[in-house]
Amino acid sequence: MDAECRILKAIVSALQSNSFYRLKKAWAAVPKDRMLMFEGLSDIFSDHNNHLTSRELLMKEGTSKFANLDSSVKENQKRTQRQLQLQKDMGVMQGTVPYLGPCLPDLTMLDTALQDYIEGGLINLEKRRREFEVIAQIKLLQSACNSYCMTPDQKFIQWFQRQQLLTEEERSF
Repeated sequence: MDAECRILKAIVSALQSNSFYRLKKAWAAVPKDRMLMFEGLSDIFSDHNNHLTSRELLMKEGTSKFANLDSSVKENQKRTQRQLQLQKDMGVMQGTVPYLGPCLPDLTMLDTALQDYIEGGLINLEKRRREFEVIAQIKLLQSACNSYCMTPDQKFIQWFQRQQLLTEEERSF
């Protein structure tokens, strides 16, 4: 059940992104009952005052099985390969979509809240350390999903390729 919830969260988050939000004509074509369902799911998975929880869950689910900050890149890759092979052997593939939304505000906040230099013109090492921690988390997420083995869904590919491309005017909002 947890995997399904994470997948649903990833889908809802993607649909809430600016790229999808600005497709006004496409959203207008969505049936009302489906829009109500989407709005309900959006409320359930709201990021309003949920930044810390989202980031913690992402890091726990996205890296706990594969990598940690204390290991080298090579050790993390070996651990990832072993875990993925075990999942393949068991016929169960799990993973986390490395959604970076919870990490990027941290970098922005660090950039604006802390000065680059401290008294005496010295580099602010505390700011750099905190930035490194966030970037290291992002690298762990990338390492964890680096070896995913996804089989293309031919039905989806055929459906997707049949979709009509919108002109620039049709895409505008």
